[in-house]
Amino acid sequence: MPRLSAAYDAFIEPMASLTDPAQVPDAYSAEIMVSVLVGMVFQAGLDGDLLTTALFDVVDKLARGGLAHDYLGLRTLAVVGPPGISGPAGISGPAARAAERIAAAAERAGGAPAWAGQLGQVTPGACVVLADAYGETQTLLCEFAYADGARAHQVWAVLDATWHGGVVALTIADEPGQARQLLDTQAHRDGTSVREIPAPEAGRRLQAGIDAFLRHGQPPGTGQKDDAYGDLCAALSVAWHRAVTLAGTADPQPAPIGLAALWPQDVRLRVTEEFLASPQGRELQSPAARKLPLLLIAACVGQLGCDPLVTGPLLLERILLWVLPVTVTAPDRYGTEIPPFMRAWTRWLADRHGLPQRHRKQLMVRLEFMLNRFAQLWADQSINPLRRYMQDQPDEIATVGELIVPILKRRTFAVARPEERNYGLVDARDGSHSRHASELDAADETDRRLITILGLSARGLPQDRFDSYTAVTEQIWADNPPEVWAAAQRMWASGQTRDAILDRLAGTWNKTAAQNADSYAAALARLAPPRSR
Repeated sequence: MPRLSAAYDAFIEPMASLTDPAQVPDAYSAEIMVSVLVGMVFQAGLDGDLLTTALFDVVDKLARGGLAHDYLGLRTLAVVGPPGISGPAGISGPAARAAERIAAAAERAGGAPAWAGQLGQVTPGACVVLADAYGETQTLLCEFAYADGARAHQVWAVLDATWHGGVVALTIADEPGQARQLLDTQAHRDGTSVREIPAPEAGRRLQAGIDAFLRHGQPPGTGQKDDAYGDLCAALSVAWHRAVTLAGTADPQPAPIGLAALWPQDVRLRVTEEFLASPQGRELQSPAARKLPLLLIAACVGQLGCDPLVTGPLLLERILLWVLPVTVTAPDRYGTEIPPFMRAWTRWLADRHGLPQRHRKQLMVRLEFMLNRFAQLWADQSINPLRRYMQDQPDEIATVGELIVPILKRRTFAVARPEERNYGLVDARDGSHSRHASELDAADETDRRLITILGLSARGLPQDRFDSYTAVTEQIWADNPPEVWAAAQRMWASGQTRDAILDRLAGTWNKTAAQNADSYAAALARLAPPRSR
């Protein structure tokens, strides 16, 4: 496997430098080097089982070498093995056992430097946290040092409350005082304060943030090839060890309650009613706009892993640029309902949190900027083409997920999704512009007919059969008569292909079209899966 081979080489080749005092003079340098190597592999896209396999291969190779640097590599990997693979201990246990097996051979080959006994032996210092003015991010700064205060360093982590509470920035700072000065400057600028917290609490927060990063990755819209992401990956292993060190100084804590459990349906309804009864909520008069609070709460809890009552520019960006345009499969008219709702909702939350006037003004300015970008994204049908399948649905259906899903299932069976239409071009009648099949509008009856005909032509079916297929397509689209879709579902459940199902439905329509509706329904009812031989 080339990817594993590359990961293997990235680990093995640099290990020789562990015995070079000029490059690796102490335990801190060794831990950072191995953490960087793990980060390089992780950033290259290896995670989960692939990362586990690659690192077990590394352990096997080092264990067979028996050289001083092989031993040091195993000892260091045992301390700063990556989190999130092979259970809580990750690769650390196997690496430690392999190091024990070759310890004698390594001693004969020249012995280990004194710093080998200091690996991972750090003492926590002060831990502080700075929350931004909107409560969207928390910056953790935790101090550590080796014996006698040697090689003081700090873990700097930014946790994003608008993205599952995950770590979005991470670095190991080895210049004591400079990182704290930066935090103090930021706090002064925002009108907030840096607060000291107990080491166990800091450790649990850092562990939870790293775990969320491993589960959910970077927030939407965040690049994974930039320097910040590289720094995060490089610091991940050392930061996890330091988090375990911090958290390990306290009694085990119960597992945190999941966000979804904190937001059951009755709580969502209560918050929605509170908002709609507020002066801001009473401004919203349309039925569609008054259903949007529940949609926003669901998006925050289910997609962003975020408390819906948080408010700030970062969450506005997530909601308006990355969630609503992509995931709201509702009629286009909702694009005009969302801006007034977001203004009202943001003002309501600003009042609820007692947001200072300066921050409130900044927030509303940022909101208007995001709403302008949202309008552009909403108008781009390619971002969420399934919205075109819902254009004729009333508000009482278009805002209820469990009602939307079966409609989309039925209509995307009748009219293929844009990405599935590889049929070619359609010339405009006036010759002005040719459209690809993927650009045709499922909400337009004429375009639906063209989509069907292009698909039939691609299959090589004769034109004299087109009418029966277009008739069946419209019947499924409208669910009228419902017996057509019911018959299609029966055949679909039996494993028949979409083309085969449409062939049988069109043939049934063709044979019974001249008869009455009862004859057609009876013929559809007789469409059963072919008997297996």
